[in-house]
Amino acid sequence: MYCGINKVILYRITHIDNIPHILQHGITHKDSPNKNPDYKNIGDLSLIVNRSKKFVSVENGGFGSAISLTSIQLGDFIPFYFGVKMPMLYVAQHGGNFVERATSPIDIIYLGCSMSKLISSNIDFYFTDGHARYVYLIL
Repeated sequence: MYCGINKVILYRITHIDNIPHILQHGITHKDSPNKNPDYKNIGDLSLIVNRSKKFVSVENGGFGSAISLTSIQLGDFIPFYFGVKMPMLYVAQHGGNFVERATSPIDIIYLGCSMSKLISSNIDFYFTDGHARYVYLIL
């Protein structure tokens, strides 16, 4: 059943120690002039490195900017999820893969962003049909 774009929430998880910076500067990219110099990573370092090197083909589905790109570099974008039980949450809490250390659930914060606000923000965004690392086409 379609619930309307106003009810769709996108999620990002982060360490609680990152919240003061986010409240002051918003969610910033690693290359942002306002990036958090004390950013506490809870993610898989191999995925972060991979995203910085990965280019994927793009079709602009009519959202975001009017510019239709032929490819984007995944590392230029901040990943969000459609659900609250994302696989990265499990890895962040239990360690493994290339996570530096397991993070206690009490230190993991969920950030939510409404889809309608994202669309009206006039920033470029893209969606994948699965893990972006394995996708050949992003819409």
